[in-house]
Amino acid sequence: MTIYLGTDVQAADLRGVKDSLDDAEDGLVEEVWASYRFVVIADSAEADALRVIDLGSGHASSGETLGGRILAALKSESRLNDSVGASYLERNWPAVFKESGAWPLASLRKCFLDGSLTRLVDPDKVLRDKIPELVGRGEVGFAAGERPEGGFNRLWFNETLPPEEIEFVYDAFVVRKDRAKAIRASAMASSATSVQTTLPEAIPAPPEFNLASPDSGRPATIDGGASAVPAKTLLRVKGAVPPELWNRFGSKIIPKLRSAEQLQARVELTVEVEGAALPSLETEIQQILSDLDLIGKVVVEKGYQ
Repeated sequence: MTIYLGTDVQAADLRGVKDSLDDAEDGLVEEVWASYRFVVIADSAEADALRVIDLGSGHASSGETLGGRILAALKSESRLNDSVGASYLERNWPAVFKESGAWPLASLRKCFLDGSLTRLVDPDKVLRDKIPELVGRGEVGFAAGERPEGGFNRLWFNETLPPEEIEFVYDAFVVRKDRAKAIRASAMASSATSVQTTLPEAIPAPPEFNLASPDSGRPATIDGGASAVPAKTLLRVKGAVPPELWNRFGSKIIPKLRSAEQLQARVELTVEVEGAALPSLETEIQQILSDLDLIGKVVVEKGYQ
């Protein structure tokens, strides 16, 4: 909004107005700093599960931001850290996972978010950077794909762990050092007597999984260069994927295929639902599809046994 004061206003009057506005702005900033004095965070150790931190009197002239002031207060009370080490994880290893020695990564991340463990400025980034570092130094292990009969599909210990393997799911685990050593020793002992080890270097695809050329209907093969290679060939990835690999399959395969052209993704999920629970589940699914703007693109069908 522009206000015209006329021609009879002197320059000194205008300077006075500006000075008054500056004083009012400074006063407002100081009032905000004085008002934001307390921080309340979740803390399961407190009687009401809340921890109140008194920041004390603040002043805008201190040269820090309100956010920076809060972060500094949390760090001074050891409520916030920039990183964690293997010894901290060992001291706070949940009793429920001590026998197995494997802490699901989704659970570990949740503990850093809900106050069960020290808070981290950026938990996801810290864990993605720190876990490969600890694994490389042999301070913890990292495993993926828990097997029903025991053990894991893949274990990294005292070696390079690719950062892209860090996924916050319940089928990826930080493994205690002693357990990782025991698994690795068992694998080495088995390899001495058998070509098949208990820890294969890669997760095998289901037998029916294949890469097929839609044009021929036959599995695609590489012909040593004897035959001409068409300019463009359709490549279809299809087959059954075990539930424990769904997240990893999507995060690894889809980005790889998106580098090519005309990628199409289709989904087919089939479940058996009790009759009484069907209406509620169907409504929830339709709402999710609506939120994702997929109504008409993904359909929900019902069938009866």
